Amino acid sequence: MGGPRNSGILINTMIDTNTDTAFNGLVKGQGGKMAQAVAGSDYVDPSDPKLTDNRTPADLSVTYGKVANALKSKTTASSTIDLSANGIGQVTLSGNTSFTFTGFELNKSYLLIVTANGYTPSFANAAKHVLVEGNAALGTAGVFYINLLCIDATSGSEKLLTTIMKGA
Repeated sequence: MGGPRNSGILINTMIDTNTDTAFNGLVKGQGGKMAQAVAGSDYVDPSDPKLTDNRTPADLSVTYGKVANALKSKTTASSTIDLSANGIGQVTLSGNTSFTFTGFELNKSYLLIVTANGYTPSFANAAKHVLVEGNAALGTAGVFYINLLCIDATSGSEKLLTTIMKGA
């Protein structure tokens, strides 16, 4: 390889597989020369905290397809419902059951499917619900579809917008 001479030293103007110059990390072209690329300005630094799972997503980057598994996953529910887990809880009562709630997340919806099985489902006194007008009343017979939408997740002021529908 050849190139212009500067003070009697041959300067390479091209790098190929025969170049003996050691490079550490990424390189960039700068002013017609090779230069060390700088993490954080020339490329995303791998230690950048924005690369963790705790970062705030960009607008429109969250889609139903990306969260569908969490929204559609179903679990067997108990009397204490963790609203942050799964999207659907299903329970067949084996006794009168007063449901309590944890894991409030603003705007998260949770579907609770209760098969009464001759027992009475109810909500604990501490559970704050804003019932939608025209709801079905909880009873001892049938299947109840209870949609719980968190409208206030503030500690001590948690509220659920609750819609109760009666199935077969």
